[in-house]
Amino acid sequence: MRTCFPSLLESESEHGSLIRAMRARKAEGRRAAAGDALPSAFTTLRDGVGSLIDALVDALRVMGAELRFGTSVMKLKPTEAGERLHLEGGGMIEAAHVAFAGPAHLPAKLLGDEWTDSFAMFRYASAATVFLAYDQAQLGRPLNGLGFVVPKHEGRAVTACTWVSSKWEGRAPEGKALVRLFFGGPSGQHWLEQSDAALVHAARLEFEHFVGAAGAPELVRVQRFVRATPGAPFGHLDRVVALRGRLRAERPRVHVLGNGYDGTGISDCIRQAGETATRLRENL
Repeated sequence: MRTCFPSLLESESEHGSLIRAMRARKAEGRRAAAGDALPSAFTTLRDGVGSLIDALVDALRVMGAELRFGTSVMKLKPTEAGERLHLEGGGMIEAAHVAFAGPAHLPAKLLGDEWTDSFAMFRYASAATVFLAYDQAQLGRPLNGLGFVVPKHEGRAVTACTWVSSKWEGRAPEGKALVRLFFGGPSGQHWLEQSDAALVHAARLEFEHFVGAAGAPELVRVQRFVRATPGAPFGHLDRVVALRGRLRAERPRVHVLGNGYDGTGISDCIRQAGETATRLRENL
C-alpha cells in the first residue's frame, strides 16, 4: 500500500478508515463555494500525458541541456571523476552523475553482473490496452460512470474497462464514446502474445458482453506496454532502501528513480525526480 497507493494509506491514517475519508471529502464538497467543485481524483492533462514530456523537453532546451534521443547506452563504468557511459556505435560520455529514470532492469544490465541480485526483486509485467470508439447511439446503455473492474474469479479476458470520454473532458466529439479495455495482469500475460487483431476482437466481445454495444466501432487503437507495470511484493520498500544504500556506498554517482521504486504514479515519479535533482545540486 505504501508503494502503490500512498494517498489511500494517508487518508485511512488521517480519518481512521477509507469510508470516513470519503465522507469527509463529500463534506468538503458541500462546504465548497457555489460552483467550486473539489478536483477529481482522476486528473489528466488536457492535451494528453505526452504533453508533459513535450513541456519537459522544451524546458530543458531553454536551460541549455544537451538532449540525445534514440541513443543506447551499452555499458557504464566508474571513473575517478564520475561515470563513463559507453554508447552504441563507440561514442562515450563522461558524467559527474548518472540518473536512471526508468525500469529497474536497465541499470541492472549496465552496472554489471555483480549488481544482478540487487535488482532481481524488481519485476515488471506487460500490459496492453485497446481503445474502441462508438457512436453513443450504438451502445446498449449510457456510459454515465467511470468504467468497471473485472474480478479475477470471473475468468474474463479483460481486467478492466475505462469509459474515457466519461472520465475526462475533450476525449471524444459530442455524441461519441471512447472506451479503453485492459489486458494483462498476473494471470493474463498470455494475452500479450496475441496479435493486435486478436486483442481487438476479444475487446469487442468483452465490451459487448458487459455493456451491450452493437455494430463495429468507428475507431480502434492498440497500445502495448512491455515490462512497464511494476510489482510491489511484501518488503518492497525495504529492498528499495537497501539498493539505494548500496549505490551510495559503492557507486555514489549513480541514482535510480521511476515507477518501480517508491511510488507508481506520475506524481510519485515527479517527487522522486525533485528529490534526485536536489541531491545532485548539493553534490555538484
